[in-house]
Amino acid sequence: KFVSYCLLVLANLVTNNTPNQEALVRLSGINYTIDLLADIDGYDNVENVQLATVKLLGALSMHNLEVQSLILLGRTGHVVNTLLDGMRGAAANAALVVAYAGLLVNLSTNPANHALLGTKTLTECLECLGRHSGDKRIGKRLLYVVQ
Repeated sequence: KFVSYCLLVLANLVTNNTPNQEALVRLSGINYTIDLLADIDGYDNVENVQLATVKLLGALSMHNLEVQSLILLGRTGHVVNTLLDGMRGAAANAALVVAYAGLLVNLSTNPANHALLGTKTLTECLECLGRHSGDKRIGKRLLYVVQ
């Protein structure tokens, strides 16, 4: 719970705050956050940490093209796979799927990112949309990514 709390505090500190976003980027916060997301993938009882991590990435990437590129390029180059694996694994947790979809919306708003996101993202979003067709929150976000 403490890790989730710390991540949510960071998300609040960087939301619509460019100086704080830049400070986190300088401290390699994006890479550490993505590494954390990759490290916890597949573990049980880490949904709160996963949700807080995705919310932090979402807060960082909102309206910030530089941060969007940094997230997608990442240190390992496998960020898109990490995000899609997380979204696929979160299929039973609607709040987590909404958070992943929101992050993908942020990342897909920049046409320069479309090549990095690739057709795999489109396919995964369509499959996720099919699994959650009754949830309007998820549907609206995923349809935006697909467009």
